[in-house]
Amino acid sequence: MYEACRRMGHAWDQLDTAPLGHEGLQRDVYLRCIRCATLRAFDLSPTGEVMWARYVYPDGYQWKGRTGEAPTKADHRIAWLRDIIASRKQRS
Repeated sequence: MYEACRRMGHAWDQLDTAPLGHEGLQRDVYLRCIRCATLRAFDLSPTGEVMWARYVYPDGYQWKGRTGEAPTKADHRIAWLRDIIASRKQRS
């Protein structure tokens, strides 16, 4: 369900209103991923620097691998490629 975001990153859509009860300043920006519904909120300085950022992930999005560390995007991509190769072998 969340594999596309774990492999390639989120597909952000800008929200017009502040979620989570935030009043929001003029420089606050709120985004939601169109695939997994992760929320990203951040504040921009007058020079465009990100001053703070907060992510709110849906239940089940965050997990740790067998080592206890979260797999990297590269780890997810390698596993994805292995699945593609295995499914091609099964079809031939």
